[in-house]
Amino acid sequence: MIRYDILPWIGFALISLSSVASAETLAYFRFEGEGAGAPVKNVKDSAGKSSAKGSWNVVYSSDVPLAVIPQTGEANTGAISFPAEGRKGDIFSDPNSAINTHRFTDFTIEAWVRFDTIEGAYQTIIGRDKNAAASNLGRVSLFYLSRTPENAKGAENPGSLRLEIINSDGQSIFANTTTVMDAGVWYHVAVVGDTKAGTITLFVNGTAEGYGTGYTGLYIPEGGSSWTFGRGQYNGRAADFVTGAIDEVRFSDVALSPSQFLYAPKTK
Repeated sequence: MIRYDILPWIGFALISLSSVASAETLAYFRFEGEGAGAPVKNVKDSAGKSSAKGSWNVVYSSDVPLAVIPQTGEANTGAISFPAEGRKGDIFSDPNSAINTHRFTDFTIEAWVRFDTIEGAYQTIIGRDKNAAASNLGRVSLFYLSRTPENAKGAENPGSLRLEIINSDGQSIFANTTTVMDAGVWYHVAVVGDTKAGTITLFVNGTAEGYGTGYTGLYIPEGGSSWTFGRGQYNGRAADFVTGAIDEVRFSDVALSPSQFLYAPKTK
């Protein structure tokens, strides 16, 4: 008998079940911090392999998406809050972080995000900076997960998420969601790369909404480069800053199924 109630979780990600069992967390930034209002300086990675720093006006916040993380059962008391519109702030992985040089083939990157302002420019949740070796690869970040503005020209669905990655062959792959993200609402977002299926799949609240094909692995610039939370790049410069909050950013080295996302209750 077909279980129609579980089909939305399956989506069209074409996840390899054999790879799920060997999942490893590459980095997990929980942003529990030092109390609401404290400036974000050094960010702890719960996996112990990477670290990150805050810049400008980023502070810790007690406004969190959930009091307990469904998948892990851990208490959640802190997030990071980005400045009001017109000011700038971001988090970036340290030069010696493992995720800067890791060769991403199959992977899952997930986070919660809340936008306080939904008008104006693009807002990048997670990005990856280019370095000199990758400066000729398009205008935006090597990994670019952003909310499109309501007035975005040429956007497939203004107000939704847009993902652009540079594939291992140097070509761009795109994916777009259908959910229009409102101000003041927390959303769980996830990107899953699956080399066996050749897909990049973009999820919102556990549901697959967009995908790109031809995926063979993320492009890794010579010498590595930093990941960013709360901003991207455009024409080689920091751009597309988030106005809002981000929480629970996790990098895994396998194409997780939605039932294994932080968003999903852990099954016994």
